[in-house]
Amino acid sequence: MRITVKSIGWHSAVMLLLLPGLHTPSIAQTSGFPGTTDSATVSDDSVSPVPETGNEPTDDDDQVGPIDATADTFPDGTHPVVQIQPPPNDGRLDRREPPAGRAPAALSLDLFGSRSSGSGESGARRKLGVDVVRGTEAITRASSDGGSLLGKSNATNGVTAQRRTPVITDLRIRGARSGQILASGSYYAPARVDLDTMLSKFDSRMIDTITVIKGPYSVRNGPGFKFLDVELMGSPRYADGFQSNSTTGLQYLTNGEQWYGRQSVQAGASDWGVRFDYGHRTGSNYEAGRAFGTTGGFISRELPSSYNSRYMNFAYGKDIDESSSIEFSYLRLDQTGIEFPGLIFDINFLVTDGFDFDYELTDLEISDSFKINGWYNRTRFAGDTRGIGKNLQIPTLVDSLLSGYAITDVDGMSTGYRAEWTWDDSDESTFSLGTDLIFLTAQLNDIEPEFEPEFIADGDLFNFPIPDSYSRDVGFFIERNRQLSPTWETTAGARVDLVQTDAASINSGEVPNTEFGVIDSFNYTDDELRRQFTTWAIFLNTEKQLSETHTVSFGAGHAQRPPNLTELYADQSFIGSLQPGFTAVIGDPLLKPERLTQIDVGVASDYGRLQVEVNGFHAWINDYIIFEDLEGLDAPGEQIQFAAYGNTDLATLVGGECSLEFQLTEVCTAFGMLSYVAGQDHTRNEPTQQSIRGASGGVFHFHGNEFRSDVDLEEEPLAGIPPMTSLLGLRWQSQEVDNVWGTEISMRIVSGQDRIASSLFESETPGFNTWDVRAFRYLTPNYLLTAGVENFANRFYREHLDFRVGRGVYQPGRTFFFGSELSY
Repeated sequence: MRITVKSIGWHSAVMLLLLPGLHTPSIAQTSGFPGTTDSATVSDDSVSPVPETGNEPTDDDDQVGPIDATADTFPDGTHPVVQIQPPPNDGRLDRREPPAGRAPAALSLDLFGSRSSGSGESGARRKLGVDVVRGTEAITRASSDGGSLLGKSNATNGVTAQRRTPVITDLRIRGARSGQILASGSYYAPARVDLDTMLSKFDSRMIDTITVIKGPYSVRNGPGFKFLDVELMGSPRYADGFQSNSTTGLQYLTNGEQWYGRQSVQAGASDWGVRFDYGHRTGSNYEAGRAFGTTGGFISRELPSSYNSRYMNFAYGKDIDESSSIEFSYLRLDQTGIEFPGLIFDINFLVTDGFDFDYELTDLEISDSFKINGWYNRTRFAGDTRGIGKNLQIPTLVDSLLSGYAITDVDGMSTGYRAEWTWDDSDESTFSLGTDLIFLTAQLNDIEPEFEPEFIADGDLFNFPIPDSYSRDVGFFIERNRQLSPTWETTAGARVDLVQTDAASINSGEVPNTEFGVIDSFNYTDDELRRQFTTWAIFLNTEKQLSETHTVSFGAGHAQRPPNLTELYADQSFIGSLQPGFTAVIGDPLLKPERLTQIDVGVASDYGRLQVEVNGFHAWINDYIIFEDLEGLDAPGEQIQFAAYGNTDLATLVGGECSLEFQLTEVCTAFGMLSYVAGQDHTRNEPTQQSIRGASGGVFHFHGNEFRSDVDLEEEPLAGIPPMTSLLGLRWQSQEVDNVWGTEISMRIVSGQDRIASSLFESETPGFNTWDVRAFRYLTPNYLLTAGVENFANRFYREHLDFRVGRGVYQPGRTFFFGSELSY
């Protein structure tokens, strides 16, 4: 049974508790925060590592600065509010290092996030094109999955979230989908790119950090142009022998009656640790904001978006000796009854199982350190179009399908390893050499039965699949990081990949029920279906500190990305890809790999109370993979849109980000961010090669148009590019160790998007702005309260990336949220 909270008095009472200045029990006189002892052992999981920013005031007598890692108390004799463990240079948590204390101002940044808190290294300058988001932000951001956390975070810029359901989020990084994702070393790929996104597998409260790499500046993540490295909570260590602690959390969002409960238990000693997390999310339909109508005053719109999602994460680590350790982790995701307001299918059930094993060794004869990581993860799910909410949201769906409904089932797997040797030089430089294997499989069936569900066994099943297919990638990489001087650092890397893909032959009868498929009409041979790609990447990053105030950065890289299994082998599968949403995609087994060349330039200035950062980038992409509309649409969003993958000779992505923070007073900081990207197809008129082949062979849907999509345009903006977005806000944070609180108010301003791919029936989106308020307060050292309201002006709006299928997708209206965490 779900409970609807309607008491305004309760809303107000909780918000008043979070307001600064009210009396709260002193926490400075206690033994510290939950999960800690007087000997400063390990932090509670509600607070994760955060680097020193170097921006905290130090000349104010009342300001408490960072303390020594071995200290038990602050200089005034009180115990540390939070125990924080700084990450090593690779951004991973070294659990054998003793933790350090942290003042309340830094704790506020942990829970709110900021541009100055996202460098990823203690005392380090921010790396060009790299942001680090802390998982602790999920507490005050009321985020669900990892994509939701990135979309709401203030610690990253140039990242746009596409909210497909309240618990499933896709991302655009500088206008493009993220190429590859690692989670605690494991490689994850979506089993189906619309219903299953890469970051939807991770509950945001079980994430330690997410590193966002906004260019071809990584060689450890496989072939690609943008990368995400997710570090999940791992096993703890306790310096003073065996200890254990737990955390119980609860959160409620009023819009959609969304509940989230979480239980975490961890235990260990100085050389081993174990951790178990379980989270459960439920929700029902949410309401969009209210818009002023021409008749009837204000109108509202409810969207089908119910869900039931359960997450589990287990980790066990053991230090074999002083120079070696192992870590094993298991991730489980169970989802049922997931409704997608903007896609054809809903999910009836989804299960993901992920296993990861890490072994680290130092002080070898051949190298200074060695790491090897192995993983296996599998996702399978099934869904259909029969939901009541689905057919109310898309009234034309029944008429568009053969018997009025369709079913889908999907199975995807990823397994492989990554091994790396590292040599450390005396001048703080490093050299790394490694190899990896990424093996993926995918199978998707989109079936339209001939008869109604009760007679399904009596008729034919018409399948529009991604046939059973695989991708095998053997990679080799090298990276050199060199400290040329105390103020000048460079990093260079290179990678080569040997990739092979293959799929079951549709025209040989290996894939069942494909009488209406089009891939078989091309008569591809087995050799044409079996593709071989040799891709490579190389990059150089350099940072030069010109003075104590100014730092300049430059990056340049070239990378290549082979087409994925969907782009190669899909045969009219209903995969939401373009803005109209009702999209049946057709792959091309002869696609070329994309080739990107990118440069980045950045300037960062630190004037004490004021920090400013400006970055710009320009990317040229040859053989960029695009869509070609095949038949045109009279009513976009109401008819099936048939779209084929293809290559365009040249596309560009140009843009930049800027951010600033200004400390107005001791407790108040103003902040702002802005990001913009423009994508352009410069060879728009040329039909795709598959379109030419299909027309010459008389293949259904392919008409041999002179121009791509039968539209004469020499150039056109790329589809699915988010508009210019900015964020302005004020943050108040406590400076007292016995009164820890924080409050933030922000306004997100999104410009209208009129740069659209009209040949793909993309439509313009008007601009909008939304307001959010968030707050937290520790009532005791063990009890944290959070509350806030998102879109408190109840704005009626949609994002440019939202699908337009049926009645269209609109974002949630006013949403109050309340949360608490008890540690013991």
